[in-house]
Amino acid sequence: MVLAPHLSKLTSSIKKGFTDYMDLVGYDCYSKERIITFNSRTKATLIQNLILERIKENFANVPGVACKEYKGVFGLLIGNQIFIRFNKFNKRLEPAKAKTTQSKKFEKQQTVIKGFPRKPMFLYAGYTFTSSMTGIGSIHLALRVKGHQEWIKELFNGLAIQQPIANLTPVIEKPAKRVRVKQTVQIQQAS
Repeated sequence: MVLAPHLSKLTSSIKKGFTDYMDLVGYDCYSKERIITFNSRTKATLIQNLILERIKENFANVPGVACKEYKGVFGLLIGNQIFIRFNKFNKRLEPAKAKTTQSKKFEKQQTVIKGFPRKPMFLYAGYTFTSSMTGIGSIHLALRVKGHQEWIKELFNGLAIQQPIANLTPVIEKPAKRVRVKQTVQIQQAS
């Protein structure tokens, strides 16, 4: 498979890009003793840009992989056969962005990208967040055709990490028997 050697690098790039975002928000968002809050669009743009920077960094010198923007769409061209686009996925594991003419053509597998030897297969590498927005919840690779998911492969599931389970079985102990203690008083006699 053309993709197999690149899947772990792809997954780690997405996870590290989100970690870069958390570092940025954690350290650089305090200004004059007030917390700077970002709206959802700004957060999404920051996360996407940081993930794309990690993709560029990690795939820069990989033979057979071109990492750049084509007609305004950033992605990875692998072996002149597969083009991977990066998007946040919604709860239904579909790209969360609004549908544009370009994205509709992408999903219909109709986009011809100048410079490609032939039309490649178009895939999405999508990611979701944990409910607390503190980590990547999952990473998937998906083929969408005409607005429908043809197939999807889970590359990472941060929500499936096993947590230690506490033994919550109640322990019922019989109460200890009450013991009555008599107080003894000793009287010393004067001699």
